Amino acid sequence: MRKFNLLVCLGSLIAAVGWAEEPISISPDVTVELDGTTVADDEVVEDDREGTLTKANLGTLAESDDVNAYHRFPDEAQLFSLDSGTELPGSLVVTAADVVRFDGVSPSLEFDASTETIPDGAILDAVTVHSSNDLLLSFDIVVEIGAPAQIVAFPADLVRRTAASTYEIFFDGSAQSVPQGLNLDAADYRLSDGHLLLSFDGSGQLGAVNFTDDDILEFDPAGPTWTKYFAGGATYAALEAADIVAVAVPEPAALAQFGGALAALAWLGRRRHLT
Repeated sequence: MRKFNLLVCLGSLIAAVGWAEEPISISPDVTVELDGTTVADDEVVEDDREGTLTKANLGTLAESDDVNAYHRFPDEAQLFSLDSGTELPGSLVVTAADVVRFDGVSPSLEFDASTETIPDGAILDAVTVHSSNDLLLSFDIVVEIGAPAQIVAFPADLVRRTAASTYEIFFDGSAQSVPQGLNLDAADYRLSDGHLLLSFDGSGQLGAVNFTDDDILEFDPAGPTWTKYFAGGATYAALEAADIVAVAVPEPAALAQFGGALAALAWLGRRRHLT
């Protein structure tokens, strides 16, 4: 009896919260030393939140190819953008407004800015993925997208781009009181609850939350409410001198489903035990 009660409690807890402190992947804008691991601005590092740091495999990048945006799929494929034009292995020429897909073997172009009416000089500085693999993108300048212009997006906005190349404003920075002049430079979308993890290129306050450029905030559009998801400088002192320019976390939905299944299994076992 006691055993099944414990399983029910454990399963219910996991189902409710997913899992404590998911691993988080980040990229800084300068080289930093994180608990003995040197992380350069052309690298992404995953913190498992239990003391282990692991660098992502992005293929062959030059030291000058600074990562500017990042997303990781459950199958370990990755998306990233670089802060300047370059040529990647396989003679793939990319600009600072393109998104590269890396499958662990070779890079390919996921988003070609030249075919999407993105203005010259724009830098893509955040990428994540919505349902049906729609891209969520942010740019460092005001951009008119579409021909004729479908939307006008500002640096604190996230734009949703569908597979049919239609666009809409997904996150409106000004409508959510993001301080004027800030640029959204890292984003991750959590499909399980519709929350966004966001980082900006400066300091400010949103709701009751004070933040700097090394923090990651969690935005719940249902509130709307803001909380601090990852305090960069408080976690690693070296991040106080850096700007977090990319963030990705694993989708917790599968873990929550596992917790629900565990709770259900324990409940069935308890019924069988009682009968």
